[in-house]
Amino acid sequence: KERWLKESRLLQGNNGMRLILGVGRWTDKLIEIWRSHHEARQAADYHVMGDQGRAIWYGDRGQRSGYYYYPIDLELKLLHTAKNGDVDGLEHLLRHLGEENFTGRRLDAATAKQFSHEV
Repeated sequence: KERWLKESRLLQGNNGMRLILGVGRWTDKLIEIWRSHHEARQAADYHVMGDQGRAIWYGDRGQRSGYYYYPIDLELKLLHTAKNGDVDGLEHLLRHLGEENFTGRRLDAATAKQFSHEV
């Protein structure tokens, strides 16, 4: 984070550039890179016009409990994994969905029911 602040100030000062960076959570598993990439994209969606030199860290942004997490790319990944019969991969994806929705977002009962129905 410190390096980002230093470098972004330098680039903005020299070139007048506005830099925005979405950053997903760290992973040490190659199979988890898709999740970090998606989190970075979600974090970048929180960009506010006029912000300069800002890095938006997925872990630092607020979680909205009225909305569940079930992006279309993860839905497709879930479908393909089920069709291929990859039980371990399916368990892994469902565990990820559970962590995001029930630990990170703390869904209310109605939203949790809607999420379960969607999955």
